[in-house]
Amino acid sequence: MDGTRLLNSTLLTMGLVVTSIPSNTVGATPLNTLASTVKYDGSIFTTRFLSQNSYSLDKLKFNKQKLKTYKNLKKKWDGYDGDEFDEDVIHIVECILSDLTIQPQVFPTSRGTIQIEKYFTDENFYEIEIGKDEIFAYIVTNEEEIEREVEIEELISLLSNLNV
Repeated sequence: MDGTRLLNSTLLTMGLVVTSIPSNTVGATPLNTLASTVKYDGSIFTTRFLSQNSYSLDKLKFNKQKLKTYKNLKKKWDGYDGDEFDEDVIHIVECILSDLTIQPQVFPTSRGTIQIEKYFTDENFYEIEIGKDEIFAYIVTNEEEIEREVEIEELISLLSNLNV
């Protein structure tokens, strides 16, 4: 097994996205790269074509570093009445970020919740606020608009259906 296949196989085992262009694919370009996310049990649960820069491990690491800094924010961190961040909220956001192919921007809120958002176009974007007791989603996909509380499993499904 060559080094690339060994690395890809290792990443897949860990449940991370691997992007590659099969050498026997006619017409394959970086603009139609196939990406799969594999669960720990080895089953594939999402496969889609991505642009070359869609998945970025650096962006995921950066977002996770931001979350670590939120652990250190104390009461009134924003100069007003900003709440501290519960470890469970940070963990939930880490899990959501790990499941996303395209990384969003991540922001702390004064309510002790964390907002993630990504704007693709004016008709295609999401803003999600994650708290200890709820996840509130505002998602616009073309002509459909969702604004309500969601469960984490539903959220991942909704975000994976965005037209990017």
